Amino acid sequence: MPARIGLEQVPSPFKVQRGDRYFYLGDYEAYVAVQAAVDAVAARAEPGDRLLVGPLDLRRTWYSDVFIYWLLPELEPATYYIEMDPGLANAEGSRLADDVASADFVILTGLWAGWMEPNESMEFGSAAPNRVLAEQFCVVDRWEDDQAVLYERC
Repeated sequence: MPARIGLEQVPSPFKVQRGDRYFYLGDYEAYVAVQAAVDAVAARAEPGDRLLVGPLDLRRTWYSDVFIYWLLPELEPATYYIEMDPGLANAEGSRLADDVASADFVILTGLWAGWMEPNESMEFGSAAPNRVLAEQFCVVDRWEDDQAVLYERC
């Protein structure tokens, strides 16, 4: 246990777990949402299915909760843009829309949706990935005020 937790300077983290793989989150609602999304996709997916993980709005690609891929090792990442770097993944003409179209499942998270810093990460890029999501996918479920949303190809 980290020293700051033991000294009660920060709250204990919450363990998102699947089998012997786990990742800690510091927020309870985020933990509930991500654990539910991971459990739901694990129950629906077949080994080799393709999963894309990204932020709630794919026009702003400043982060991605890549640990979700690690929790679901039997699924193939459906994107070249694992990290979702701004100005690249969301650029006009990027392959992100095609990556979304290649997925069987998409998990979008809002864990960092309020993060704003005065740089390119605040800029909205191409709407094409969001259009593909809206046209080809159905919402399976959403948890904790959209801290996590699971989509499946319709």
